Amino acid sequence: MTNSQTDIINMHTIAEAKSLMNSRFPMMVKYFLEDTQMYLAEIEKGVQEKNVEMAISPAHTIKSSAKQLGAERVSVIAKAIEELCRNISENGYSGFDEFETLYDQLKKEVDIATPELKKLC
Repeated sequence: MTNSQTDIINMHTIAEAKSLMNSRFPMMVKYFLEDTQMYLAEIEKGVQEKNVEMAISPAHTIKSSAKQLGAERVSVIAKAIEELCRNISENGYSGFDEFETLYDQLKKEVDIATPELKKLC
């Protein structure tokens, strides 16, 4: 395992997930990767339409699922999107530029984490 893989995926979390899921672990990763693409599309649509409400639920789901699979950087950015969107929605804060920037960062981190997660299956 390279240092970059360690930075991208928390291997301790992966070991726990593999222990818990046993032979179902590869399927869990497959579902995460497929579902995350769908959730990214929902967030992107929210960015395009400047509708933060559309991004809250998919960002929350990515945050939780990524955390369970050790993709901590993905989880942290998804959490930031969720919190920002809730803040915009509840307080009228106009942080759409930040929303778009965070979405771009999330997509990049997912693109980096995806091949590393595939290697673990």
